[in-house]
Amino acid sequence: MTRRGYGATVLAIEIVLSQQGPMTRSQIENELGVGRAQVSAVLTRMRRRDKSGVKRIYIKSWQHTHEGGRRYPRAVYAIGDKPCKQKPKSDIAGNKKRYLAGKRATLKANFVFHLGLTDRQIGIHT
Repeated sequence: MTRRGYGATVLAIEIVLSQQGPMTRSQIENELGVGRAQVSAVLTRMRRRDKSGVKRIYIKSWQHTHEGGRRYPRAVYAIGDKPCKQKPKSDIAGNKKRYLAGKRATLKANFVFHLGLTDRQIGIHT
């Protein structure tokens, strides 16, 4: 898709969502072949009610997975005029657990003499 006006982007997003089903912003970008700046603004505007009181898309759910990306909630958009699902609250205990597991794996694996030490001796406090 070449650079066009917002009307063409809106139409393209509606077509992709109706044919492919619910998708995240990055999946929509990949499908249309456009950048984040062009799609994000349009999705935000499509999610709001227009002058006639109708929304074009809504947030159906939230997902945490994204290939090669950070782990945070990403909105999954679908066509319709339904209420958006609320963003999930952060799981502080789960985040800490994943952080410490990654740190533990890196520190233990990067130096052969760390293999015999405890986590506290290496500097990982749980």
